[in-house]
Amino acid sequence: MIINIEGEEGTGKSSFAYTAPIPMVVFSLDMGHQRAIYGKLFPEFFEGLKVVINPYKKPEMKWDKGQATAKVEFEPYEGNDITIYEMPTPIQMDPNKVEGFMAQWAYMLTIYAKAIQDPNIKTA
Repeated sequence: MIINIEGEEGTGKSSFAYTAPIPMVVFSLDMGHQRAIYGKLFPEFFEGLKVVINPYKKPEMKWDKGQATAKVEFEPYEGNDITIYEMPTPIQMDPNKVEGFMAQWAYMLTIYAKAIQDPNIKTA
């Protein structure tokens, strides 16, 4: 199951998403996961689950003749009920270089590709 939810702030989008079938791999783009998991619904939906929140690890980018490659490393999701990968907006100091976004895209795509092919993952 792949979920994308949009809406106004504070309407329960994240809390709803985290009630999907487990195990799940989540890419938190809005950083609302702490409130959603550990807020008022924690005892009802999340208490007793193994929830792991992984901060973003920017991959090392290498450039060769205009081509970029990224060495992506991430904490595994295996054995967790809910694994959240934080995806903060990259800081871009130079408007002509999008390395921060390229690194983040490589990071997310690497984890997503692994999770979506894993028969044990119910929701990605």
